Amino acid sequence: MIYTDFFSYVLKPKLGKEETTFRKKIKNIFKLFILDFVLSILFLVILRLIIGFDAENLIDKKMEKLGAIKFFIYGVITAPMIEELIFRLLMVYKKINIVIGVLFASIFLSSIYFNQPVLILSENSINIFVFSILTSLVSYYIVKFYNQKFIVFYKKYFGFIFYFSSIIFALGHLSNFEPTQKAYLLPLVVVPQFFGGVIMGFLRVKYGFFYGLFFHCLNNFIVLIVF
Repeated sequence: MIYTDFFSYVLKPKLGKEETTFRKKIKNIFKLFILDFVLSILFLVILRLIIGFDAENLIDKKMEKLGAIKFFIYGVITAPMIEELIFRLLMVYKKINIVIGVLFASIFLSSIYFNQPVLILSENSINIFVFSILTSLVSYYIVKFYNQKFIVFYKKYFGFIFYFSSIIFALGHLSNFEPTQKAYLLPLVVVPQFFGGVIMGFLRVKYGFFYGLFFHCLNNFIVLIVF
């Protein structure tokens, strides 16, 4: 059963793809989506009613800035694709995965520096493009030179890579919230994103990159429609 497989996996993450039918993979994705939704709602209820913490969601402000249609496309397609390329693609070690991950991480970070949405054209686009290409080229020569060491590191410390990626993914969503009180508890608001990151990491390793991406797009679509 998928829930048993999932919880066994998160206790001890390891590399290795699972061969099963496409239909079963899609069915399991929806089951894991339900699990993610239930865990996230339960945690947020506990956070607000028991701990007494709440935070303002800044999504509406971002939507006003971009416009509803552009924001919807960005939230359901563009952002999931970029985040999966940064946080999940490199969970499986290949030189090309590292280079692509570094490329999009550079685009993401430089966009934050210039205070503009990722992949939205502006006067800073050339600077972002040049910086990102240079960092990805540097990463290519680093992994080429230290290829064997990277292979050993991935085999030995994959559990660390898996959870570190999920934690950084969650913390990256802090910019979507603003505390209304008890600011020191703000990181707790993105625990649901951590749940999602773990599930998408599981799907990426077990089924493949595009299954994790599909889950991400589905999750963002439901969140934007419902909330």
